[in-house]
Amino acid sequence: GATGSGKVTLAYASGTPSLQVTSGTLTLSGGTTFTVNNTGSILPAGNYTVIQANGGTVAGTLPPVTVTGGGASGLAALAIDGSGNLILNVQSTAWTGEMDTSWLTPGNWSSGSVPNPGDPISFNSSSAANLDTVLNANFDITTLTVINPTGPVSIAPGGAYTLAITNGINLANATVDLTLTAPVTLGGNQTWSVSNTHVLYADGGISGSAALTVTGGGTVSLGAAATYTGDTTVSSGGTLQMGAANLLPNGAGAGNLNVNGALDLNGYSQTVNALNNNGV
Repeated sequence: GATGSGKVTLAYASGTPSLQVTSGTLTLSGGTTFTVNNTGSILPAGNYTVIQANGGTVAGTLPPVTVTGGGASGLAALAIDGSGNLILNVQSTAWTGEMDTSWLTPGNWSSGSVPNPGDPISFNSSSAANLDTVLNANFDITTLTVINPTGPVSIAPGGAYTLAITNGINLANATVDLTLTAPVTLGGNQTWSVSNTHVLYADGGISGSAALTVTGGGTVSLGAAATYTGDTTVSSGGTLQMGAANLLPNGAGAGNLNVNGALDLNGYSQTVNALNNNGV
């Protein structure tokens, strides 16, 4: 058998195991740095065979896993199934909207419970009702992913409440728009990715001690003041659109504006600390 430690990176194409163990045992170590590079679109919640036991088996202490490339819609972890295959398990708390519009109603979530701090949240094919959602409390989540709900999604505060996001917003494969009228706090440097022809409307303001990067072929539209302290970067292909004057962070403690994509002023003047412009 073989013992795995150190660093392991596997390229994964949906439906195709990255590796086969044809004899003996591949033993993993908890100290391994394990990365799955998803070469396809974002992985929804589910189980994915990354190493297939085809005559051999996989064993050992399972390390944490990072999913890069197209990424995953929720928390990812490794598991070994009953056939000895190494499985990538993607977990996500998905909105169903079966009861009403409130994030505080347990029956509105696929898990049957209100999201815990640090949970990833998704709107997917299970999101079929009450898509004009309302926080009604402060929520702290890792990622917000929109894929293919039955219609456009909106998130309102329902009071003086805030949505804190640690790792970003993913609309890279979205089929609908997202409107945030709830204030957003950046809990860490992050990327907001939007698919072609779609729009992420940030109409409730953005704050936090972090930087924001806009990517994808779609548009992030600012409709309220952003006061976060990190840089604002518009990557090549991305568009950042203004909905009023002087919405971008500026002044003491604010970062710079880096434009490699498109900055759409939309007729509104903006003040920034410094502009690094390689885009349009």
